[in-house]
Amino acid sequence: MNRFLGIGLGLFMALFPLIASANDSMFPPAPAAKPFIDIDGKGFLIDGKRTFIVSGSMHYARVPRALWADRLLRMKRAGFNTVQSYLFWNVHEPEKGVWNFEGRADLDAFLKLVKKMGMYATCRVGPYYCAEWDSGGYPVWLRFVPGLRVREPNAPFEKEVGTFFDKILPIVARNQINHGGPVILVQLENEHPLGWGTDMPNSYFRFLYNKAIQDGIQVPFFFSGLHHSSDPAGDRPWSSAGRTSPWYCTEFWPGWYNLYGALPPDRDRYFTRGTWKIIAYGGNGYNYYMLHGGSNFGYTNNDEDAASYDYAAAIGQAGDLRPIYYHFKRAAWFARSFASVLEDSDNTTENYAQCVGNPTIHATARTAPAGTLLFLDNPGNTVQTTALSLDGKEVAANLKVEPGEIRPIVLHYTLLPHIILELGLARIYAICQQANITTIVVNGPIGDGADEPLIFRTSGAPVRLIVGEQAMKVSGDTLTLIPRYPEAGAAEYAFQVGKQIVRVLAVNEQAADRTWFVEANGRHYVIVGPRYVGDVFLKHGHLFVNAERPADVAPDALDAASCVYGPYLLPNRLTPLAVSSSSLNFQKAPKLSGWQASLADQEAATGYPAKGWLQSRDPVEMGADGYNGAYAWYRTTLEVPKAGVYTLHFSDGGDWLDVFVNGHKAAESRIVPRNDHQVARDITLTLPAGRVTLAVLTAHYGRPKLFSYLGALDTVDVKGLKGPVTLMAGAFRGTPIEQWYWQPTDAHSAVPESLMGEGWQEAKVGEDLFHGRRGYAWVVTSLPNLPGAHHLLHFENVDDNGTVFLNGKLLFRHEGWGSPFDVNLDAAWNKQGTNLLAVRVQNTDGPGGIMGPVTLRVLQNDEVWPVEHWAMHGGVGEGRLSRAHWQTWPATQATHVPTFYRTTFITTPPQGLGPHPILRFSTRGLSRGFVWLNGHNLGRYPEKVPIDGYYLPECWLKPGVNELIVFDEEGNAPVEAHLWIEKTASRTVYQLETSGKLSFEASKALSAERSPLNERAK
Repeated sequence: MNRFLGIGLGLFMALFPLIASANDSMFPPAPAAKPFIDIDGKGFLIDGKRTFIVSGSMHYARVPRALWADRLLRMKRAGFNTVQSYLFWNVHEPEKGVWNFEGRADLDAFLKLVKKMGMYATCRVGPYYCAEWDSGGYPVWLRFVPGLRVREPNAPFEKEVGTFFDKILPIVARNQINHGGPVILVQLENEHPLGWGTDMPNSYFRFLYNKAIQDGIQVPFFFSGLHHSSDPAGDRPWSSAGRTSPWYCTEFWPGWYNLYGALPPDRDRYFTRGTWKIIAYGGNGYNYYMLHGGSNFGYTNNDEDAASYDYAAAIGQAGDLRPIYYHFKRAAWFARSFASVLEDSDNTTENYAQCVGNPTIHATARTAPAGTLLFLDNPGNTVQTTALSLDGKEVAANLKVEPGEIRPIVLHYTLLPHIILELGLARIYAICQQANITTIVVNGPIGDGADEPLIFRTSGAPVRLIVGEQAMKVSGDTLTLIPRYPEAGAAEYAFQVGKQIVRVLAVNEQAADRTWFVEANGRHYVIVGPRYVGDVFLKHGHLFVNAERPADVAPDALDAASCVYGPYLLPNRLTPLAVSSSSLNFQKAPKLSGWQASLADQEAATGYPAKGWLQSRDPVEMGADGYNGAYAWYRTTLEVPKAGVYTLHFSDGGDWLDVFVNGHKAAESRIVPRNDHQVARDITLTLPAGRVTLAVLTAHYGRPKLFSYLGALDTVDVKGLKGPVTLMAGAFRGTPIEQWYWQPTDAHSAVPESLMGEGWQEAKVGEDLFHGRRGYAWVVTSLPNLPGAHHLLHFENVDDNGTVFLNGKLLFRHEGWGSPFDVNLDAAWNKQGTNLLAVRVQNTDGPGGIMGPVTLRVLQNDEVWPVEHWAMHGGVGEGRLSRAHWQTWPATQATHVPTFYRTTFITTPPQGLGPHPILRFSTRGLSRGFVWLNGHNLGRYPEKVPIDGYYLPECWLKPGVNELIVFDEEGNAPVEAHLWIEKTASRTVYQLETSGKLSFEASKALSAERSPLNERAK
């Protein structure tokens, strides 16, 4: 996803085409995989059958393993046949040579579960991912590999990638569809600025290609992604002629990472329309990013996120279903039902240019040997009606098209060998094959659909009307059905041609959302009524259905009319069983017990034994000792000549510092609202004379995801401390530098000597000077001649690279956007006259310029001492929590130092049937830190999305006493922290049972053998 901190989706969409390549091709499958998964310019073939790919992203590492099946089932119930996931490198190799394939990292188990669920999988193997994930998925230890540069031809990087691929790709390969697994597609790399699809612009791409083949990848694969967008289909239909690969979208964004909860209706409509555009314009599949976002557990968030990765997705962080879920469900089932057209068609829009009478309505069409799909598009904000003419004959006088709707009309569709759906004016929801019964579900407004009939043409045998005869009219080989849409339940119609039965179920618009297609014991069922259908099973001839509805929502008429339609003609009424009680209801959350505290500043104490800590002359950055979390301690001792005020200057580091002198907290760096990100450079503190123990606790708030970054990792966004540290007598005075001028240049132009002459334009801090263009610019200013012994210039963000000159002298080269840096100006400072500062800014993509504040810092005193001989250790004692010394602590009293707080609560986790409340832990009143629930690290707080506190996964709750441990960086009092129930995500789970035993005799009597279509469906 995008790298541009703080910008909205609209601006990113304007910039993204400048990054993404137009290549949307796939490498074809190996011969061994071709019978199982194949591609051509018209679509996908799976097991030899044309298949529309309806996919959603769900990252297994962002979901508790015990909830994988629940989330996958919610996807499957909405018509999704494929799940897409990243295979994060830093999840699987958190330390060099230390591999993790347990718990949420068990890729093999995840893929086998996908297969068991009857779904397909797309694996995005990296080595880069983005995904609002720490370092974009790179393990921290990669920063310390000498000479390593990422995403470009580089032997050290390719060596490490090769080792990773040799571990991860065989797991993917064993689970490919041709080996009995679910994997049908593989993506290498992600959103690389140089190569997408089948592009291989350099040897790095060829290395990835060869490694994939070597490690057994045989299904189709591609680089970087395909058609990433919030509206991937664009504005016009396309032809399949000349294509060699399907049109597929790997990232269709129906939400964004800074959102939480249900989208407003207008956004719902926008993304629903975007889905139908893919279907209508010739798409062969799509993947929503994200369909279920999940959580950034542990230390996995990047600098833009905290714990929640809800993404405003159709399936919420807690598994709740948002309104857009039901919109996606309709499009999914339609596309899959008509895959024989959509995966084998070409654009025939010109043939239907005159078919609509309303000029506001636009028509597009796709035609295949199996039939034609005509789409009526109303791009406006009001309801439109239109006449429809086909072959010069008016077939409808007043077809209604809703605002923003793209309405499909079915023409000449081969439903069965002897049954053609000649004209489908009714809104067809889905087609379901049930043994020898083909069930078509249609939906419309309550009442008669007189203007929207279904017209069938039959051959081979007489038509026999079975159910709903009064709504059907037979004339020769033509059968016309005018469905009626009841207020609740479904109206059923059925006719027979030879041994084939066609059943039509007509439901109203609300009931369409509550229509489900399920399977039990190898048989297919259509269920109408519940708001969600989960597990379904047969027992003693009865069908049992686990259903759910939102919290505190009472059953309505649709619930009361719930029915199941199986591979037989008579429906079975579903009746609810008694719902079990629970100690948790939707009104009252458990109370927290009294708080205990364990101070986390012991590493700052004078005389603390730093045995086993990493020793160095100057501090080394966080992670150098193998720790990959968010904290690190640094210690040293120094001789202070006299008591007084001093400035401690750090060369590099971030994001936050807590400084201790002789075991007592003395100072801390400020937190800047922009992404909570600050590289602390100068800390002012008062020191006593003599030998002083100095300890620094550092924290980071997520490493950036490094979108579009190519180059060295060790210079990008250093965390902790790095480089020389100096102690200066006195305090710096800072002056913001805000007046800048700029003009375009090249890589070798002479350094400007003045601001005289033409071509200079005024520039503002934060202004994009490049507007997506690559190149160079001089950005120049005249620095105020402030007297002092030392002058330092602090840059918060030069995007992308900056070379700094003062008075014509080269002082500093900095590579990497979003990474603050300091420049010592003393070597070129003119004490008597002007000081012309010139920065040659290089932009490689996206926006560029002086994108963050610049501050001139002046120190009057000339006394400076190096601070050396440091020891570093990662962590704040998380590993010793089980041995922590806890003391009772008043919730109203802050400690003012880094502190672990502990509390408990009693609950009965929701299991099976009954109330299913979603618990959240509010960190209100606390500063920043992490929370553990029964030993599981829930991630960082505070949240950066509009939700109050942590989601507590139900599977990590225990019956009885549960433990919460909070690490708070500033030791704020937990007086406001509490549990609460998120009612919008909570639900009631209940069970339905068919009122009588299921009987298959009716269908058996009508068909003694399978039809060819049933054989394929089997």
